[in-house]
Amino acid sequence: VRQGFPNLIPESIEIPGKTSPSLSPPALSPNGQTIAFDKSIEPWLYELNGGAQPMPWADYGLTFEKTAFPTWSPDGNRLAWKVYDNGQSSVAIMDLARQTSLVLHTYTLLAGAEIFAELAWSPDGQWLAVVNQIELPDEESSLWVLRIDGSEEHHLGGRASAPVWSPDSQALVFTQAPAGAGAFDAARVRRAQVGQWQPQALPGGAQVVQWFPPAP
Repeated sequence: VRQGFPNLIPESIEIPGKTSPSLSPPALSPNGQTIAFDKSIEPWLYELNGGAQPMPWADYGLTFEKTAFPTWSPDGNRLAWKVYDNGQSSVAIMDLARQTSLVLHTYTLLAGAEIFAELAWSPDGQWLAVVNQIELPDEESSLWVLRIDGSEEHHLGGRASAPVWSPDSQALVFTQAPAGAGAFDAARVRRAQVGQWQPQALPGGAQVVQWFPPAP
């Protein structure tokens, strides 16, 4: 259990033959009633009023070796996960009510392990910003924007992190470090408009953590 959710998920859940810890932080549902987390490389849900239960891949027509980085859709009806199988990584979107799924953007890991992946839903629920690792040569991380129906994907650049959507889902900002940068202040914030996908540099070195709507 990661910092921020103490005492909500038991430290040990008995799963015969599987005792590995979570690989990534848990995710709280928009209504605050359910926590999604990976346990023993499998997807689990913890209901605050009902305890922990696994999400069997077979129920969604899927088979993967392991999963991590759960992220809720804004309406709380779907969960996106980074999933791994036979040296490949993908994004799996699971519809909780319909028990259906969609797998997006499968690629082969070039080397090592993916430990700093990121997923960010747009507020309108139509897009996922995804930070992948070890996907493309010369890119420590690669930022993509995926339409959740699988009809579009856009590569916004390498050495990117911390994607944050505007409240109206019309723009995405993220942090990008130049090649060979050895200091955080060398990174720059970039902004991409939905539909154009041509990142523009913003002044100053920083990392955006939240985008607030304008005051009424």
